[in-house]
Amino acid sequence: MLPGFTALQRSSRMSGATTTVGLMLILFACVKFNGFLPLPGILVLVPVLGAMLVLLAGPSPVARIVLMNPIMSWTGKISFSLYLIHWPMVVFYKYYFGASLAVVEQCALFVAILLAGTLLNRLVEQKYRLTHDGKATANGVAARTVIIGTLSAAGLIIVASAFLILSKGWPSRMPTEARALLNLHPRSDMLKRKAFLEENCLPKGDVFCGAHQAAQRNILLLGDSRVLDMYIALKTAYPEANIQASYAMGCPAVFSPDIGRSDFFPECHQFNQARLQAVLQAPVEDIVFIAQELTEWRGPAVLETIKRLRQAGKTVYLLGDFRFLEQRSPIELSIDMLRFDSPDGDLKKYLLENPFSLDAGYADEVTALGAVYISNRNFFYDGKYHFSDRATGNLLTHDAKHLTVFGARQFGGYLSKHYPLP
Repeated sequence: MLPGFTALQRSSRMSGATTTVGLMLILFACVKFNGFLPLPGILVLVPVLGAMLVLLAGPSPVARIVLMNPIMSWTGKISFSLYLIHWPMVVFYKYYFGASLAVVEQCALFVAILLAGTLLNRLVEQKYRLTHDGKATANGVAARTVIIGTLSAAGLIIVASAFLILSKGWPSRMPTEARALLNLHPRSDMLKRKAFLEENCLPKGDVFCGAHQAAQRNILLLGDSRVLDMYIALKTAYPEANIQASYAMGCPAVFSPDIGRSDFFPECHQFNQARLQAVLQAPVEDIVFIAQELTEWRGPAVLETIKRLRQAGKTVYLLGDFRFLEQRSPIELSIDMLRFDSPDGDLKKYLLENPFSLDAGYADEVTALGAVYISNRNFFYDGKYHFSDRATGNLLTHDAKHLTVFGARQFGGYLSKHYPLP
């Protein structure tokens, strides 16, 4: 028993209740936590608290039934091998067969992972586990031999990995088009987008760059890192307009202090107060363009922000989201499609299920508030999804979150055609 918790563990009723609450917290996290939640964050305490309660309760009646039965005991014995093998199997399966898995595929993959974990446990983990004296493994191999062999294998892997990195993965094995993609540099493209904003949006200010021009149509562009590519897009779409921009990495432009926060920018809420107040005080005819990552959990705060701006008489545009790929970047997918897939470039098997599902959640609400919702779907869909330009082959996005410089200019044409200014 854990010191200090003997009373809890001696009471079968108390220990059973504690175990039950702990398991419910863990199960809640497994079912409810998803990619839209702000993690890491305080919500991590939910499963952590659950695990702590289970441990403190000790071998309660509930624990004996739920956690100490033969199936759970067997799972626990092979758990480390399962931990090592499950993720590579899931990732590689999705790489080759697509991001969305049918129920039959999920069940088959689950069984395959259990079998692979069992084999890894019996053939490797158990045989090469050191005995109590630490001098040899369970199958009689000297500990020194195992250590030398492990270090030698690690050294070979390090050397081979370094060679692959320096040679860019033996590019001669790839088609010419794929090799050209390897020379693209997402960070360099991001710096070009940032430089374009800094060179054209002058003067620089604490909240907005640029200044109001009475003789021109004025656009107030605000959001997170999406502002960098949208500034280029807006300059392309509406060359006669004067664009003022305000952005901070990972900081959504919302009034809510709970949603308006960023791991990259601690002053996000204070920054939002300043820039949104500046928008409210701007001339009523100025157009507000919001460009930032949209999620389900941000929805109420984003809509409340639009509502307040509309009540102030502002014309508001909200840019939709376009994160429709999973696991790999467009560059990686382009290379694999050139190597393995049909030449028509069908992205279907790589797409998230319902890739533009957020449109349904935002479009009607935004329109009901009298604002304009800009969907990205038709920009990336012409009968089939694509992340490169059909005419030139140039990538529209490097990371499926932000547009490239080329993609931003193409998107400007899309805006000009489908979303003319009032």
